[in-house]
Amino acid sequence: MNTFLKVLIFFLLLSQLCFAQGHWTKFGDMPERRYAHTVDEIDAKVYVIGGGIDEGSAYPTHSLVYDLTSGEWSQMNLYNNSVRVAHSSCVVDGKLYIIGGQNDEIKSVATMEMFDPDSNKWISKPPMPTARGLAACVAVDGKIYVIGGNKVDSTIYAGFNKVEVYDTKNDTWTQAANMPSKRWALSATAVNGKIYVFGGRSTGDPYESIEVYDIQTNTWTTSSKNMPTPRYCLTT
Repeated sequence: MNTFLKVLIFFLLLSQLCFAQGHWTKFGDMPERRYAHTVDEIDAKVYVIGGGIDEGSAYPTHSLVYDLTSGEWSQMNLYNNSVRVAHSSCVVDGKLYIIGGQNDEIKSVATMEMFDPDSNKWISKPPMPTARGLAACVAVDGKIYVIGGNKVDSTIYAGFNKVEVYDTKNDTWTQAANMPSKRWALSATAVNGKIYVFGGRSTGDPYESIEVYDIQTNTWTTSSKNMPTPRYCLTT
């Protein structure tokens, strides 16, 4: 083997060690198919909340819970055995908040419920000021930021740019600065005191733009970088 080939192989191996790619591992299936649901983890249990099973079929009134310790699935009824689909969810202080979405009449709702794993009970909370589904939801420092979304009734409206904030400590809603773009089926995540909003759409094609909300200054900026691929109904 010549010197060039040895050096090439060395650097190829080095690149594999330094820049190793992640991989996916399948460890099982859910008991049921789900779409337009949310997924959150509390104390080694994964809560698959609401959603539908098949297009056109009745929506389930129960959620699925996966125990990471035992590897077992169980079921949990939704609040008042009601339907919830295309909603948002956040975990704050070990409690799960379910916000907005659509009911079994395919109409947007503003309702919010909290599930307490310690008591295994659902508790009704003050509703959002605006009924909507397909919004993004981010929890930061005890506050839940509900961003964007749309309203479904007799008509499907263009996306919202509203940001409504629920304070879990005093049980009240306030409004923050509007997002620059109206969008629904978006996703968002918080990093270092800023909320990053990705994708979604309004009345046209999906967005590739990223908008950034600064919690301290209550201001929005648009990132100079776009996602490589426009998309909606995504997660981050």
